[in-house]
Amino acid sequence: MKNNGLLTLAGEAKGTKNFTFSKQGTFVQVSYSNLASEPDRDNASLNSLFFSNIPGVTLDDFVKDEEGNTYRYTVSAVDLTSTAVIAAAAAGGSRITVSSSNGEEISGETSLSATVALATGRENSITVTVTSGETSSVYILTVQNNSSSSGSSSPSYTVSTPEDTEHGVVMVSPKKAKPGQSVTITAKPDEGYQVGKVTVTDKRTATRLKSPARATTAIRSPCRTVR
Repeated sequence: MKNNGLLTLAGEAKGTKNFTFSKQGTFVQVSYSNLASEPDRDNASLNSLFFSNIPGVTLDDFVKDEEGNTYRYTVSAVDLTSTAVIAAAAAGGSRITVSSSNGEEISGETSLSATVALATGRENSITVTVTSGETSSVYILTVQNNSSSSGSSSPSYTVSTPEDTEHGVVMVSPKKAKPGQSVTITAKPDEGYQVGKVTVTDKRTATRLKSPARATTAIRSPCRTVR
């Protein structure tokens, strides 16, 4: 894991950072935040979170667990070897730690940039932990990193959601899954409503989940398209 370098400026200070590009397609991601000079011991959240080579992932995609301060999101990728994680805390003085399922870990204060290696053909997890005083928040990105060389032997199936839901939205992650792969279903009811029931169907069966009151549920993908 590589720390890509960050600049911390105070007041009207100016700073310069030089980058050397080793190959075509390399890029520079610029992220900034306006941080308080004094630590906020009750605020252990992130102001921004970015993953290179994984487009479209934002903080709003992460769904909070029913208990605790853990947020999760799952994406699919093909032959992804690494991603640069850029995180900025919402409060000055916060500690940020990025760790991965392959045992790498790096920490920094207030903001952090680190490159995480990913293994192909299996599930990878990237954990970003923010600590301020005695308070911590955890953001976990699960990357289903498929290998193109073995894709033909294990096809992916579409996981869709109804377009006409009322009083809330239903989301699935990932939207394409291989047989046996974990799929997360998230129901977000509007204010004043709660989740009634969640039913998963395919061409052959309809299954009502046992815990309808839960906002987030994980299932295993069958060998068919599911809805």
